[in-house]
Amino acid sequence: MGKRRKNGFTLVELLVVIAIIGVLVALLLPAVQSARESARRIQCTNNMKQITLAMLVYHDAHKSFMPGNFHPDPIPSGWSRVCGNCPWGSWGWPAFILPQMEAQNLYDTLDFSTQSFAEVVMDGGSDQGPGGDPVHRDASNSMPDAFICPSAIAGALLPQNANREAYKDYAVNGGTGSCCPERNKPHDGIAWWNSGVSIADVVDGSSNTFFMLEFAHNANHSFTRSGAGANQFFFVHHISQGYAVFGEHGVGDFVRSQGGVNEAVRNRGPIWIPNFFIDEGVQINSRGAFSDHPGGLNVSYGDGRVAFMSEGIDIVLYGSQFTREGNEAFGTVQ
Repeated sequence: MGKRRKNGFTLVELLVVIAIIGVLVALLLPAVQSARESARRIQCTNNMKQITLAMLVYHDAHKSFMPGNFHPDPIPSGWSRVCGNCPWGSWGWPAFILPQMEAQNLYDTLDFSTQSFAEVVMDGGSDQGPGGDPVHRDASNSMPDAFICPSAIAGALLPQNANREAYKDYAVNGGTGSCCPERNKPHDGIAWWNSGVSIADVVDGSSNTFFMLEFAHNANHSFTRSGAGANQFFFVHHISQGYAVFGEHGVGDFVRSQGGVNEAVRNRGPIWIPNFFIDEGVQINSRGAFSDHPGGLNVSYGDGRVAFMSEGIDIVLYGSQFTREGNEAFGTVQ
């Protein structure tokens, strides 16, 4: 009488099954990650649509778009630090469209006759906060979720007392560049210090002009290295929180001298291409659009449309969409 075989797997069979499962997981993981990123990008797109719609509703009520940031002119001594005309606690554009984003109660707590506030103000490699008027401390930590991109990775170098929910991941179009939209005027974008651009001023057409771009809080902002945290909810100082521009010192002046963005701009610099990564150990004058989406970032236009812009976009086409009245001939991003 033969031996009865025991139920179960042999060691070799178990190893084979485990290996097969491992291969299947390795094949499925990229698809799962891609699906998750797709969902995050859709949420980010919805955020930008909501913000851009709020800008348009604000325009309907005030006959102009909100300022990129607001502080008195001339700037009082208590509102300035770092340099003679550099704001410290200027009010960024998100504060002004809160009523249009169903946050009237939060808006009603703000006193624009005093400074805004941020608990942490990274600048030049150190935390120079808290900054501004602490009466706005609670408001500064009550940012609506629509200002947070779910793909933006929390800054690895954020100080322990930094609240991730106090940083936004979006910026208004500050134009083609040159220093600095938060303290100098005018510029050729949609907003700057104490600006009041109307839709009639967007000569290039609202469907051809950037209104909002992604600018993740963990990106390199002027004199604030990657990962350290910038782009606070509504606090603005000289690093231009809440603004994205095409290029830096001199680029915008050159563009305006040319009457728009043309082929000659390719030889100018520095130009901030989309998602241009600056090593986290470097502090440089960057105000370039940046996201943690693979391959590109979201942008919005004045017609309410949101598009995904590739990192490989032609630099002339890209720069052309920062000007509201450059009269450039170009096609729109698909």
